[in-house]
Amino acid sequence: MQCPACQARIGLFRNPWFRVTYVLKRVGACPYCRAALHRANEPIWLYFQDILFAIFLIGVIFFLLAMIFGAVVGYRTALVICFWFWAIAVTVVGVIVMLNVFWAITARWCSNNSTRAKRGGQREDQSEKGVDHRGQ
Repeated sequence: MQCPACQARIGLFRNPWFRVTYVLKRVGACPYCRAALHRANEPIWLYFQDILFAIFLIGVIFFLLAMIFGAVVGYRTALVICFWFWAIAVTVVGVIVMLNVFWAITARWCSNNSTRAKRGGQREDQSEKGVDHRGQ
């Protein structure tokens, strides 16, 4: 990474504290000139990171449930059952994400088609443009 203010290269091994704070806080001070460096915001990647974290958290919860109920029904059976419940949860979350992506693509495609139809369709009569006929 390079600081735009002082044009100095910030190395990972020379300044590990800067890298950690830069990744976690999204902002960090350049170790050479103390200028504030902001990390770019990528909302799509953050959205998928949140989804992956939710899937991981669901898996951890099911694993803990398998450990709790494993003494009753057997650990192998509890792990298999919880694994399949986790697979169903991952499938449901995946379907929701795919529907969300499909909806975004469809909405964008429909809005592009409507603007194309307005541009390529019948054109207005340019001679009457700007004339107000409501008062007549």
